[in-house]
Amino acid sequence: VVIALTYTHVAAEEIRDRIDGLGVDTAQLWVGTIHSFCLTWILRPYGIYHEALLEGFSVIDSHDREAILDEIAKRNGMRGGHHDCKYYATEDGYSLDKHIAPNLIRPLERTIEEYHERLLGRRQIDFEMMLKFAHDLIAEHEPIAKRLGQIFKIIAIDEYQDTNHAQYRFVKLLASKYQQITVVGDPDQSIYGWRGADIRNILHFEQDYPQSGVIKMEQNYRSSSTILEAANALIQ
Repeated sequence: VVIALTYTHVAAEEIRDRIDGLGVDTAQLWVGTIHSFCLTWILRPYGIYHEALLEGFSVIDSHDREAILDEIAKRNGMRGGHHDCKYYATEDGYSLDKHIAPNLIRPLERTIEEYHERLLGRRQIDFEMMLKFAHDLIAEHEPIAKRLGQIFKIIAIDEYQDTNHAQYRFVKLLASKYQQITVVGDPDQSIYGWRGADIRNILHFEQDYPQSGVIKMEQNYRSSSTILEAANALIQ
């Protein structure tokens, strides 16, 4: 089965619509977001093998995540723009942005720790935890990795320049056996660093997959020459 992963549900629907329009057999194709793939194919069927998910779980949306983080952050003395720490609650060790002021690091660490304790106490996970737990299940349970490897051998990813470190780690693990991965992206369109996107994911793709090649898609079919000239000038 081919996995076609993209960034948003809207983009996934667009891909499905275009494929349906081609009249091809979609029995060997799964299209969706990375998060929906983790939930559908890993966490729901195999979550009982993870200690944190053993008794079942529900997924909170980004609005609830931000509200909980803000509440805890304010209680820990973080005010104004600093209490908005949703971009720093990352999946691996709750890593902190290098630009955070030293006096805020400890309150931020405490906020993120309390946030995860609260969610797990309620048997809830957010989208970042979803990726981490899915990664852990594949990495730590060989039967799960083997089963997924038997089903999914070819991976295609859209807007790869917008992936963050958690998505990068998960995809790299998923593709580790067959190395049959194709990504589409443009480093010059990487504009989501403020919410975790890491441009190094696409810049280092050939290092991660040494047998890969690059196909440049330089023909633009939807923008006028005026738009292209302005965009290229801005990129330069």
